[in-house]
Amino acid sequence: IKNIRLESKKFLKKINERNIEIDLNNLLELDEKNRSLIQKKEKLEQEKKIISKTKDKSQFIKSKNLSKEIENLINDQLKIQKKIDTILHSLPNLSLDDVPVGKDETYNKVVEQYGKIKDFDFKVLTHYEIGKNLNMMDFDLASKTTGARFVFLMSKLAELERAISNFMLDIHTQEFGYLEISPPLMANYPAMFGTGQLPKFEKDQFEIKLDKDDSRKFLIPTAEVILTNIVREKVINYEDLPMRFVASTACFRKEAGSYGKDTKGMIRQHQFYKVELVSVVEPK
Repeated sequence: IKNIRLESKKFLKKINERNIEIDLNNLLELDEKNRSLIQKKEKLEQEKKIISKTKDKSQFIKSKNLSKEIENLINDQLKIQKKIDTILHSLPNLSLDDVPVGKDETYNKVVEQYGKIKDFDFKVLTHYEIGKNLNMMDFDLASKTTGARFVFLMSKLAELERAISNFMLDIHTQEFGYLEISPPLMANYPAMFGTGQLPKFEKDQFEIKLDKDDSRKFLIPTAEVILTNIVREKVINYEDLPMRFVASTACFRKEAGSYGKDTKGMIRQHQFYKVELVSVVEPK
C-alpha cells in the first residue's frame, strides 16, 4: 500500500496494461480513512494513558468513555483494513517495461526460435486420436465414472505416465541433489494464501468439505503449494541454503476460465500429474 500511495500513476498504468480494472482511487481513499482512524485511536490511547497515571478517581467516567471510543474506532478500522486487504490480495504482479502490451496471446513477440518444424507427408493425428486408436486412452469412460475433463489411461500409456515421473524424479534426486518428498494432496487456507492461490484464483480450486473441521481445505493445484509451505513461518539457517525439493503428485484445477479454449484431449484437465521442483534460495 505504501508503494501504491507513492506511485499510484505507475500502478494504475501497469494494471490497466494487463486489462484489469481496479479502482485505485477507492483504495487510496480507504487507505487515508484507515490511517486517520489509527491516528485518532492512538491519540485517545495516549489521553487515556495520561489519565490512568494521575490515578484521579474523578476522571474514571472520562476514562471509561475513552475506552468505548477506542473500541469503536478499532472496529471501524478493522472493517476498512479488511476492504483494503481484499483489494491488495487480488492485485496482479506488475509486468516489466519490456513486456509487450496486448489483449491476448496474438500480441506476443517471438524472441527466439529453435529447430525446424517437420513437414510430414501424411495426416498428423492428435494425441487423443492416437490414444483412442491404441485403446489406451478413454475419455468416455472417465465421463461415465467421474465427469468431463478427466481421462483413463491404460496399459502402455499408464506405464509411460508413471515412467516419465520416475525418470524425472531420478534425474533430480540422483544428479542434482533434490530431496524427494511425498506430500499431502490437500492444503489448508494459509498454505494456499501464502503461495498466491487464494483469494485471487479461488474459482480454480477444488475445496474439500470435511466433517467436524472448521478450517478450509483444498486439493492442491500444484505440488508447489505444499512444498513451498515446508518453510513457512520458519527461520532458515543461511548455511542450509539452497534447499531443493522435488515431488510427483496429482494436481487438481477447475480451470474455471478456460472452458472451450484449448481443452481438447488431455489439455487443461481437472486432474493431471506433474513433477514439481521448488528451490528455497537467497534472493539474488
